[in-house]
Amino acid sequence: MKKMKITAAVVCLALTLKVNAQTIKGRLVYASCANSVIEILDEPYFAYSQKEWQKDGTDKVYNNVFRVTNNCKFFAENLKVGQVFTFNVLPDPQENNGCVQCTIYELGPRARLSIEVVKPATAQ
Repeated sequence: MKKMKITAAVVCLALTLKVNAQTIKGRLVYASCANSVIEILDEPYFAYSQKEWQKDGTDKVYNNVFRVTNNCKFFAENLKVGQVFTFNVLPDPQENNGCVQCTIYELGPRARLSIEVVKPATAQ
């Protein structure tokens, strides 16, 4: 039931953001061959991310994060961990066709979004 509520909130956010064409500022905080985790930097959008996430095997806790679901498109942007950029949320789940992805299993944030990078910014 809790998973359905989170999924419903993410879907509502995606539809709302695309309709309103809102651009959100974020930072790539974790990347592997299987996952990309983004920290939302714009406070009005914190509610649509996972409040806290701790990477397995580390003491580091990340705040206001989500996992990118359309990794093929996102990986093509060649962003580096720590880089700040702006993005739009895509209203429909995006397929990961046309790229090779590794199949390691690692837990990521429960919040998940398909995004489109609008403008890469600077590394921080």
